[in-house]
Parts: sequence; structure tokens; C-alpha cells
Amino acid sequence: MTAASGIAAKVAALSTTISPYPPSFDGNPWLYGSALASLITIGIINAINLRWMVVDLYADRYRSHPLSVLFLFRTMIGLLSLVGVVRCFPEVVYLTCYGEVTGYWMGVILTVKRVADTISLPGVILWTGILNVTYSRMVLALTTVEQRAVQIDPWQQWHRLGKPLAILGMILLCASLIAVAKGAWGHH
Repeated sequence: MTAASGIAAKVAALSTTISPYPPSFDGNPWLYGSALASLITIGIINAINLRWMVVDLYADRYRSHPLSVLFLFRTMIGLLSLVGVVRCFPEVVYLTCYGEVTGYWMGVILTVKRVADTISLPGVILWTGILNVTYSRMVLALTTVEQRAVQIDPWQQWHRLGKPLAILGMILLCASLIAVAKGAWGHH
């Protein structure tokens, strides 16, 4: 018996319960919908940030030394974002598939979740390690730049939030609809 099939039997027994939502939501569609919306939002924002850091690291590959504050800062943010993606999306798949797929596939999904938990640990260790080792250098560099830099009006950057806020609105709408539909239609 594989790990997935052992888990599958347990999940199949759970998914025959009255609620179409995982037991931790106690049958409440709004708790389920808010958790789903939160996880999707966190995953998408982290995927956007991860792409941003990778593009910037690649663009500056000839100008930025791997031990420079800028390189380490981008690496730290990239690792943090990667951990957010790796942790959130398997959970989203689990929440949306609970009670909708066979026990075998639910076992596979739960196995992927466990592997994602394990995979995220090195990323957390690396980004916190970079933070701890370089914090004083980063503070010194930022303080020095701030003293010399022309003050930038933070209000000029608010337009950059339009797209993420629109995405958040769509996620909230979709998650609410999924939660209500899942409750209305039940599960297989």
C-alpha cells in the first residue's frame, strides 16, 4: 500500500461526511471562502513578487555582485515569495478538490502538500539566514542612500496597486462563488 492509497482511504471516509468543506471549517461556507480567497491572494501576490525578483536579478546579473546588498535583498525577497507560492497553491488545490475527487486523488494531493511543506523549509532557512547575516549591512546601505537620496513622494506609487487590487477583488468574488456553489451542490 502506497502512502497515497493509505491516505486515500482516510480521506474517502472523511469526504463522505455531511459537509462539502474540510472538517476544519465546521460546515461554514464563509470561513471556507475566506480561507480560499486568502490562500489564492497570498499565492498570486507571491508569484508576482517572485517573477519580479527573478527578472531584476537576471537584468542586473552583470552589474550586481552576488554578495552585494541589492543582490542579497532581492534573493531574500525572492526566496520568501517562493515559499509563499509553494505553501499556498497545494492548499488551494486541496480546498477546492475536497469531496470532489476520488480518495486516491485526494491522497495524492495530500502527499503533494506534505512534500511542499518539506520543500519550503530550505527557502525559509535561506531567507532568514540572509536576513540575519546581512541585516546590519542592509540598514547601513539604506540609511546611507536615504540620507543622500531625493525624497520620493510615496503617493506617486499608489497607481501600482490598481492591478493587484483588481486581482484581489476577482479572487474574493470567485472564492465566494466557489464556497457558495460547493455548499449548494454538495459533493460527490
